[in-house]
Amino acid sequence: AISRRNSSDDVLARSVRERFVSEVESVVIEMAATAQGRLSLLAEQAAGAREMQDRRDAMLLFNRLRAAWVDGVRQAWRQMLATPPATPARTVPTTRGLSLVADEDVENRIVASRLSLAILDKASWELNDLRLRVRQLERIQELPAGDVFQPETLPSVIVGQWSAAGLTREVWLQVVDSVQPLLVERLVAAYHHANEFLVRSGVLPE
Repeated sequence: AISRRNSSDDVLARSVRERFVSEVESVVIEMAATAQGRLSLLAEQAAGAREMQDRRDAMLLFNRLRAAWVDGVRQAWRQMLATPPATPARTVPTTRGLSLVADEDVENRIVASRLSLAILDKASWELNDLRLRVRQLERIQELPAGDVFQPETLPSVIVGQWSAAGLTREVWLQVVDSVQPLLVERLVAAYHHANEFLVRSGVLPE
């Protein structure tokens, strides 16, 4: 084992993260297409007049804001490779505004947490191996919060950009069961491929 990091370690660490994000980022396009299909299907189903109107409104809202969500997620994921994620500053003029922001943040954390738990349920072995290899490569005790490999990081962006695009939690609840499996499947594969890449590069092959 090398006693300290060198430039080749840094290049390899950056490369494995770039490969990981590159493999994962197109899933948001698949998620958007699946969500649109789900909302269209719901809008066509018979229901009470009010419910049918709500479903049509949800479909139209998503169709209008879909591109903003997809672009926001992909740009945010790429930005994470360049700079550590930071909590954006918020200007809140009133106590009521502060309460609304806090409520939205709490709801987003809950939604993102459910996604990350679903990922952990399927990817725990691959993720644990990847953490060991990256810690060895970078000579660190733990992966930092906000690292792209952390199971909560990419889901947090998905949920945060959903709100930032103007989409509502009610619309999310209508599509989450159809889009979550896509994200989990892609991340499980991406963790596996990241491990394979590091093994080929000589990082903890056993």
